[in-house]
Amino acid sequence: MSPMAAFGDGASVLRAILFDLDDTLIPEAAAIRGALAAACGPLEELAGLPNGVLGEAVAAVGQASWQALDVTGIDARFGVTWEECLWGRFGPASQAQIPTLGALAVMLRRQVFTDALTACGVRSPLGGELEARFAMERRKRFVPYAEAPGLIQSLRDRALLVGCATNGASEVQREKLAASGTGGWFDAVTVSAEEGVGKPDPAMIVKLCEELGVSADQAIYVGNSRRRDVAASRAAGIPSVLIERFEPEDEIPNPGARGARKGVANPHEVPDRMVFEVHGILGFVDGWRAGRAFRVVDGGRTPWSIDLPEPVDGRFVTRVGADDDPLRPLVTGSSPLAAIEAGLRSLRARGNGRAFRHELGEPIDWDALLR
Repeated sequence: MSPMAAFGDGASVLRAILFDLDDTLIPEAAAIRGALAAACGPLEELAGLPNGVLGEAVAAVGQASWQALDVTGIDARFGVTWEECLWGRFGPASQAQIPTLGALAVMLRRQVFTDALTACGVRSPLGGELEARFAMERRKRFVPYAEAPGLIQSLRDRALLVGCATNGASEVQREKLAASGTGGWFDAVTVSAEEGVGKPDPAMIVKLCEELGVSADQAIYVGNSRRRDVAASRAAGIPSVLIERFEPEDEIPNPGARGARKGVANPHEVPDRMVFEVHGILGFVDGWRAGRAFRVVDGGRTPWSIDLPEPVDGRFVTRVGADDDPLRPLVTGSSPLAAIEAGLRSLRARGNGRAFRHELGEPIDWDALLR
């Protein structure tokens, strides 16, 4: 479903923004890299190893060992990753929801750090110390992205409900929510292990909508994974916004990756909108609520908009410009999304250097909006 299908007929009102958690509102991949570097760095220096080698070994051994141990598909079903098994606490809730997870995590911890040291040529009984240090460093990094608190407040100021549907083990995800301070942001939260099913199955997003009291055409889902977030939201009939963050190629690869980022051909994994940081969704939120595809104001507080595209002779047509301009030009595209993208480029060009902002003052980052 496209945003235009959801909000273009005027019958539906946008009431809720739903979020993924990891690598959408709080860093996951960067936190793993940082924790590995901080935990392994002193041992690398002590053993005379090149910087980063031990961390790479932990990631490689961890991935391979988890693939061998996870014979029942806990990762695929619930989104539990190997690195979460190295630091997470799996108590009564996990024992009830995923009975084998606690034992697998213990086996993984005993194996990974010792095997990584051995792979680097270090014969040392420091595997236990490395395990404890990694867990400590990982917990230091439960910090939201800098722009996330302002975004949530902006959504609250718009009287929108905010929900979270996150994959993972109950205690692990609940600890992240509590320690990062993000738990208080949401009107409702669903966690895959608690629901018995994880994304890309749409059930936990459907359940989240039920808890919020909204229908699928009254919500938008925002996440960072095509394979899990986009696929789940599309299956639930909810428009999707993909946060496409790019990680430095010269660092340890994202060991907790939950979906491929490039070369996606599966139509079920194509988002309705793509942005490069979460503030990029605000213009579309404002637009959809106003019956427009996109809405901003210029420095003089004059509203500018891109209208919701309409089908004309096999193409899609929209008007672009200041709301009080009776001669706003038409732009076209082969699809509603293509028409909006053409409209965004036209709006930036017609603005002639104007400092466009969202209605509550957030500046527009055109590069974050345009692919």
